[in-house]
Amino acid sequence: MKTDILTIEDVLSVWQNKGIVRAAMEFDCGGDSMGNTHMRYYDEKDKEIEAWDLDDYFTDEVYRHIQFYENSDGYYHGEAGFVYVDYDEETKEFNFKKVSQSEYHETISKTFHYKLTKQEDVFLSTYVRNINGSNSDHAISYKTDFIMTDEHEVLVENLINKIVSFAEEAEINADGLEQEDFSWTTLVNEKPLTIENSNLHVEVNKTFLEYRDN
Repeated sequence: MKTDILTIEDVLSVWQNKGIVRAAMEFDCGGDSMGNTHMRYYDEKDKEIEAWDLDDYFTDEVYRHIQFYENSDGYYHGEAGFVYVDYDEETKEFNFKKVSQSEYHETISKTFHYKLTKQEDVFLSTYVRNINGSNSDHAISYKTDFIMTDEHEVLVENLINKIVSFAEEAEINADGLEQEDFSWTTLVNEKPLTIENSNLHVEVNKTFLEYRDN
């Protein structure tokens, strides 16, 4: 029996002969595309039954009856879950119900003040225009030419490491689960590096992952 010519009568015959009472299509979509899907079939004791010959029919029917949100943006990233299928003896039709969660990523920025040592204050005020970084990399923009001494290199390396630790520990209140990756910059409100009373203004950006029932 070929799946591309199955009629509703064919499907119902297989459904009843195998003792299927419900089916479920597991799905995961996002990033502007549908990921892998998998059909499963169960009897009245919730035991899984092999019925791969019904897969194409029910997959097509799921897409015909169910709306999926595949298009992602910077905030919404997709959804995952199940489409449940059962047969209604009264209406003589299959019913389809989606139960899923949507995934959201929200990036929140907050400005903090990092206390500089006197040497760090003098070096940054004299030579540095801006610093951008993350938990794994950084870039420094200098505002003048100068000779980078060994002492300067040690100062910069230590300062970057301390800012990374400072940014990692910085607390931002938000819904969702805080992600490991983060970024930071001394370019705050489009202004170059700002130091007040040896306090370096640092903007920290953290992303939070939240799942919501649909």
